[in-house]
Amino acid sequence: NFSTVKCEEVAVYADTNSARDNETATNWTLGAFPSCSSLHQEANIIGDPKYLLFNDGTNQELCGFPWRHEVIKSFLGSGKGHFEALLKAWQAQIEKVDSVVHCCPDAALCGGQLPCNLSALPIRYTGKFWAATEGAFDIAVFWAEFFLLEYLNGNPSYAAGQLSQADLVDLYRMVVANMEFLDNVFSSKRLESTLAAHILGSLLQAAQQQQIPGVQHSKDMKVIYMAGHDTNLLLLRSLLGLRWQSDGWAENAVAPGGMLIVELEDSQQGPVVSMYFQVAQPQQLREGVIFGEQQPSRVQVAITDCRADSFACPLETFQKILVSKIRPECIGIPGLRSLVDGDSGAAVTWPARYWWTFLLTGLGACLLGVLLRSVPKRSCARS
Repeated sequence: NFSTVKCEEVAVYADTNSARDNETATNWTLGAFPSCSSLHQEANIIGDPKYLLFNDGTNQELCGFPWRHEVIKSFLGSGKGHFEALLKAWQAQIEKVDSVVHCCPDAALCGGQLPCNLSALPIRYTGKFWAATEGAFDIAVFWAEFFLLEYLNGNPSYAAGQLSQADLVDLYRMVVANMEFLDNVFSSKRLESTLAAHILGSLLQAAQQQQIPGVQHSKDMKVIYMAGHDTNLLLLRSLLGLRWQSDGWAENAVAPGGMLIVELEDSQQGPVVSMYFQVAQPQQLREGVIFGEQQPSRVQVAITDCRADSFACPLETFQKILVSKIRPECIGIPGLRSLVDGDSGAAVTWPARYWWTFLLTGLGACLLGVLLRSVPKRSCARS
């Protein structure tokens, strides 16, 4: 409920060199703050193309993706027999996709193997930071995303009329698994330290009411929206050891329009941090439901390393948790590194007056017809 928030108390972030990230940000503010015309302008989005807030491997100059191919192959079950273990693990889903696309008329694609179907396409390791493999699994992932987006866009026909909503949700598990081969504990400290440090800096700035170096919004902001990507949500989940189960989706799914919400609020013991994951159910997205009338799924996310209270973690404890997980040399925004480098982090103090703030991390934009207009970044890039 943002009814008490003034227009000048909202800050919006995106990687401004991405047109669809800007579109995500302006459309979210249009829905959340319809009377705040200044927030609907791309010119007011905070972001510096030279210092990317959201890194998923694209910034290879600063702590790029850790290219240890033998480790990545181990996540895939090793490369034995054209990644036979990977194929067997997702055989049912690959065959379900093939029941719609009817691959493949050219037996040469399968090395002469008959029948030449999707499962028979050889899986090969590519080592690309957005796709670890090519072949049967990667192609099935592409179509799984395509079918889901057909459905969410409200198309009368989707997946050639062959699959149900439950089938689409099940296939989307394969999409998330494909991202997690690369966006996981192995890579999260390298790729997500900048965003994690910025979240920490925003919380400390609001609590201390003092400007933090590297945080570009003012200390008086109450709502900070960050238009990121599904990969950023996965990396944050890996970095902090988070888990969630949203209504209508598989466990830990980073579904289109999903948001990781970090809330800072007052308590008798001082400022505490709570986290939530919010996403509309598939049917709500398909129908373009107005969320004032029917709420999306919102579940509280436990901050698992916070022993004091995983649902209301003291800010000072949350700061220690993040500092222990962030790599200072991988923070790409000048000023933020001082939060976690050495002993320069400031102690948490609490102002006398009451306030609150939200930090929201959304996804990149492509999907039309819903309030939070977003789809996975990599599928957009490919399609």
